[in-house]
Amino acid sequence: MNKIFDKDQKKIIYLLGIYHIFQIEHCVKFSEYIRNFCIQHNIKSIAEEMSSDALEDAGIVQSTVFDIAVELGLPHEYCDPPEVIRKERRILGERDIEYKTWRDELPNDDKEGLKLIHFRKRELYWVEKLLPIYVDPMLFVCGAAHLSTFPKLLEENGFHVQILDKKWEPNLSAAQHSQHASK
Repeated sequence: MNKIFDKDQKKIIYLLGIYHIFQIEHCVKFSEYIRNFCIQHNIKSIAEEMSSDALEDAGIVQSTVFDIAVELGLPHEYCDPPEVIRKERRILGERDIEYKTWRDELPNDDKEGLKLIHFRKRELYWVEKLLPIYVDPMLFVCGAAHLSTFPKLLEENGFHVQILDKKWEPNLSAAQHSQHASK
């Protein structure tokens, strides 16, 4: 993949690692955290690891993050590939990987390798999806597991990445969140 921006054009993207449940179940503290961060840091666009298929499976129409983007008048994008794209690009989900490793009796190392391969495919798709709505600076919300791989991909493509929290939890204070991000 070619770089999206020149080196002198670094674009800021803030990453927030979460448990996906906060995207689909209303959590006042999560909504407040997202809203306050966007206002305090003058966020201009929001994207997230979420798909219309996942929303439908959860029995909802839009995510908490989407609601905040609408409230603040910011562009928003669900970046996770829907099932049709996953099939087209041969992207396995975690359940598929679990089944494949069980069915084929693969060792744990192979399972972890498969996860990395398919995380990468999904994360490349995310970059494709966030570009059309990208306005500097952007907030990107994703599952905590992706914070070991996604920042590097973004940096390879000219983004300046700042991690807000590797695994946001509602019971942490603001000071604890900043400590959590640096771990």
